[in-house]
Amino acid sequence: EISLPVAPSGALPLNLVFTAQELASILFTVVHK
Repeated sequence: EISLPVAPSGALPLNLVFTAQELASILFTVVHK
């Protein structure tokens, strides 16, 4: 879980994309274990 300080509206989509990417990375690691 990533918690960034409050920032301009552009930071929210970026945060969501980053979270999705991290989630995909974790899933990828689990699948390949």
